[in-house]
Amino acid sequence: MTTRRIVHVTDVSIGGVAALVRCFVEAQSAMGDEPVVLSPDPVPGLPADVHVPWGFHRRKTSTWLPARNELRRICQQTGVDIVHLHAFFAGQLGRVPGRPSAGPGVVYQPHSWNFAAARDPVSLAALRVLERQASRHTDLVATNCLDELAEGRRHGIGVPARSLGLPVDLGHFRPPTPPERQAVRAELGVDPRTVVCVGSLCWQKGQDRLVEAWERAPLPQARLVLVGGGTGPWLRRTDIAALRRLAPTQWGQSISAVGHVGDVRPWVWAADVLVQASRYEAQGLALCEALACGLPAVTFAVNGANAVIEDGPERPAGAVVQQHDVDGLLAAVRRRLDDDPLREAEGAAARHRAERLFRPHDVMTRLDSAYREAMLLRNRRFSTRRDW
Repeated sequence: MTTRRIVHVTDVSIGGVAALVRCFVEAQSAMGDEPVVLSPDPVPGLPADVHVPWGFHRRKTSTWLPARNELRRICQQTGVDIVHLHAFFAGQLGRVPGRPSAGPGVVYQPHSWNFAAARDPVSLAALRVLERQASRHTDLVATNCLDELAEGRRHGIGVPARSLGLPVDLGHFRPPTPPERQAVRAELGVDPRTVVCVGSLCWQKGQDRLVEAWERAPLPQARLVLVGGGTGPWLRRTDIAALRRLAPTQWGQSISAVGHVGDVRPWVWAADVLVQASRYEAQGLALCEALACGLPAVTFAVNGANAVIEDGPERPAGAVVQQHDVDGLLAAVRRRLDDDPLREAEGAAARHRAERLFRPHDVMTRLDSAYREAMLLRNRRFSTRRDW
């Protein structure tokens, strides 16, 4: 087997993007490839020798042009076979005109398109132009799910694309035994009828509208716990103070926030239901990890939600609610809190779905095929044109 040198490029070192990069690098190293990660900060959990420092910072525009040139120089080095660009900024800086015909194949993974984050029609039009122009310098787009692929098509992204799915460590993220569940509940101080919302505190994840709705109509004898921090280079961060103002009577009573945690599994094990209020997603990794733990989930209709919760041969593993119907979201959560047999049946279905959908080997096989296709497409492209 030929060893490939793969350069993963990301300016995000936390959250779901970082978790996927870590999974990809570990699996590729085990398969005999030589992956490195070009990023401003090291991705936690990876060896130091895998990290290549990259002088890019989202909020410092003075770094953008030097970072683009640095990225271009590194990716044009002899021996680089694939450049895998993760998320919007790396995708824009890494897909520029002037790539030599002997350069590596370029794979872009958006980890959720930003179209839904546009504040107005002008912003949306600008995003479409940027993504369409960059797609001219892309060999293949990799998405987390088929819904995300279809979203790109709707906005005019017509280059070859493949859906990978999300890998989950099914040994780590597994249903707890009754003693394990009892132990984590005691350690975390969690009572029955606990609902968790997992994700970075930001506009995309929708904790603001969830907290506001809970304040209006708190679920009886239930507790809502927000798991995730507000730090990081997110587009629209939400701080605890802003959320507290939305729930003046329930914050500190039936609503609490625990901030960033290194491992979300104890909170998932302790909970009765996962609720996700995201405005948009690529496909939520937190949702997939919760299902692997046998936790029923209630979420808004975002990319990938129906595929993992409701579609397929198994019974549903929760409910998918129409976007913006926050009252319907909480009603679906309450139904599961009030119905033990339903919750238990959906929990069992959740694990069965995870075993079918989230096996890392299957995802890595699809990624390997995507890389091979990107390199083949690049070779074909430059065998017929010389004006790139």
